[in-house]
Amino acid sequence: MGGRLCDEERAVMNGIPSQRWRLTVIALGLVFAAALSVSATGQHDAHVHGVAEITLAVEGREVEIALMAPAMSVVGFEHEATSEVQVDAVSSARELLKNGAALFDFQGARCELQQADVDVSAVLNSAETVHNRHDDHDAHRSEDKSHGDDESHGADDGEQSHSDISAHYTFVCAQGETLQAVSVGAQALPFGLETVNAAWVSDTAQGAVQLTAAKRLIQLN
Repeated sequence: MGGRLCDEERAVMNGIPSQRWRLTVIALGLVFAAALSVSATGQHDAHVHGVAEITLAVEGREVEIALMAPAMSVVGFEHEATSEVQVDAVSSARELLKNGAALFDFQGARCELQQADVDVSAVLNSAETVHNRHDDHDAHRSEDKSHGDDESHGADDGEQSHSDISAHYTFVCAQGETLQAVSVGAQALPFGLETVNAAWVSDTAQGAVQLTAAKRLIQLN
C-alpha cells in the first residue's frame, strides 16, 4: 500500500502543524478499513484477541508511535482489576509499555525516547487504591469475585464492549531523514501478540503492513 502522496494529500499534510493529527488520520483510516471488513463479511474484527494496531508518523527528526492492543492480550482480562494479582499484572504491563526504547528498534538513524504515555484506565481505575488497602482476607474475597466476573463476562462477551490498552511514544532521531525502518519487539511481538496491523506516514510516503512474529519490520519507503 506504500506510495507517494498525491498533491492534494501533501497540501493537507503541510497545513497540519500537529503530528498527533496525522496519527488520528491514520487511525480513522484503520477504522474505515475495519468498517469495510464488517460490510464484506458481516463480522466486526477490529477488536480481536492477539491482534494489535500501531500507527507511526515521521516528521523531520520526530517519530510518533501509537499502539493499541486488547486488554485480554496484554493482561489476560478485560474488566477492571479486582484482585492484587490482577492489579500487579496491569502494573507490570504498564511498566513494560513505558519502556518504548525496548519495544522499538530503529534502523538507519539513532532515535531516543522523549516521552511515553500509557493508558490502562480500562482495566485499572480505582483498583490501585484497593490494592493498597487489601489484606489477605480481602484479596481472597476479591479473587473469588473476579472468577465470577470472568464467568459472567464469557457468557455475554458478544454483547459487552471490549477493553483496550494503549500507549503513545515520541522519539527524536539524530538524523530523521536517514530512518529506514522500525522493528517491533526484541525477539517476538510484545505480549505474545499474533499479529500487529501497522500503518505509517512520512512527509513523502505512506503505507501499511501486517506484522507477525516472523515479520516485525515496518519499512518506511
